Amino acid sequence: TRAQVEQDLARALDDNALMVHFQPQVDLRTDQCRSAEALIRWRHPDGRMVDPESIVEICEKRDLIVQLTRFTLNTVLRQLAGWDAAGIDVAVAINLSATTLSDTALPLMVSQALDTWDIPPTRLTLELTESALIRNQQVARETMRQLRGLGCWLSIDDFGTGYSPYTYLSQFSFDELKIDQSFVRRINSDAADLRIVQSVIDLAHAFGMHAVAEGVEDEQSERALRALGCDLAQGWFVS
Repeated sequence: TRAQVEQDLARALDDNALMVHFQPQVDLRTDQCRSAEALIRWRHPDGRMVDPESIVEICEKRDLIVQLTRFTLNTVLRQLAGWDAAGIDVAVAINLSATTLSDTALPLMVSQALDTWDIPPTRLTLELTESALIRNQQVARETMRQLRGLGCWLSIDDFGTGYSPYTYLSQFSFDELKIDQSFVRRINSDAADLRIVQSVIDLAHAFGMHAVAEGVEDEQSERALRALGCDLAQGWFVS
């Protein structure tokens, strides 16, 4: 039952039983893995994988989102420290929920975690969606200002899927713009989506941002993105 899943998730968080997987992001100019996105995963005791969106939804409902954010942040930074020791120089992106972005204690949590694992803030990218930004714009703006003050990178995720995404490019300062996979997957079969992807890439560059394509699932899509000047790609074709 739903209630049982919620109880099991709370227990799993207490036991650090969740997993963080890393999806590589490849630089389309050099073919080098320059960064990765951290993805939360949880296998329920009955053996099935629980949808990541359900994990966040449950955590927000049961006031566990701070605990989930702290777990993810420290797991990612601990992994980065391990990669550093192995001579692997990459950055990692973490997704922030709307509730997390509205938490005024978030910058302090991030700062303390970076100090604990001795990771430069430029190695940490925080991904935000439009829905997270509109939940509480005033708090979001101040939180983002403090996170940028720490030296972290900021990324706007799923760009183009919201009601008025261009508004946020003028109100907030981002380092990275992620092109939603719904456009990328049809880049070779739909002329309109091809034009959308091209315009988003051009827009990102006009604002001094990197353009990252999500959902790259075949070689044809990767080739098209290279030709369009996209900076980074992630998806099943990459890894």
